[in-house]
Amino acid sequence: MREDDLMPEAIIDLLRSTWGELLDEVYAAVTGGWLAKHLEETGDPGNAEVFMNEKSLDEAVLALAQATENTSVAPRSDDRDTWHRFRVHAALEAASDLICQSQVAAAANSLDPVPRSTAAHALVAGAVFQLRQAQGARDFWKYERSH
Repeated sequence: MREDDLMPEAIIDLLRSTWGELLDEVYAAVTGGWLAKHLEETGDPGNAEVFMNEKSLDEAVLALAQATENTSVAPRSDDRDTWHRFRVHAALEAASDLICQSQVAAAANSLDPVPRSTAAHALVAGAVFQLRQAQGARDFWKYERSH
């Protein structure tokens, strides 16, 4: 991931992305990418598995909701690792909320004057942006632990 991907202006490129490209990024993170590795390294043994059977909005909603649940941790100022884990969790929670809102928007009867597909697409773009923020938080945590 490039540093530019974490800047607010990155949303412009995400809004120009296709549905497929956005769902590809979520799918890649969940199925063997950074998010899968993060969950494997920090998850509790009893956590439910996070997976996507296909690249769809419904599967992305379920996967990010479970990832958010699995990363839930209360921040404590005296424990730097817990603080970093919470930063990853907070961005994941925002991504999960946005992608869930996208699912609701896509199913709405009408969002006049905005087309449903436009609203839902913008929310998915926002979710991918937050997913990148979570990845950035994880990368910073890994950097800090190695120095």
